[in-house]
Amino acid sequence: LDSSRLRSLVGASFDVDTKSVNGFVIGEHGDSSVPVWSSINVGGSPILPPGGEPKEMHRAMHADVITAGSTVIKKKGYTNWAIGLAVTRIAAIVLTDERAFIPVSTCVRGYQDVE
Repeated sequence: LDSSRLRSLVGASFDVDTKSVNGFVIGEHGDSSVPVWSSINVGGSPILPPGGEPKEMHRAMHADVITAGSTVIKKKGYTNWAIGLAVTRIAAIVLTDERAFIPVSTCVRGYQDVE
């Protein structure tokens, strides 16, 4: 969900369709999310040079991602539409054998000594 939100913001800042933006936000969504800036590209071109540090514009986009969920909750009381859309997309990829590459995560308690 946060990856999608960030890709949307990057697309808007470059004035391109979100489908032309690739990249990932990892970790739990919200405050503990981590944008993987080195993974983010527009049309295959990275938005940061190798080893480059995010600029204020990039940090502002991530801040918007962090607050997006709470903003939606304040406006309509819940966030189930975005989660529903994300689950629908995952199901469609699996059911139609789309062979798409998408970010997903799971709880890993008990794996590699994670409690």
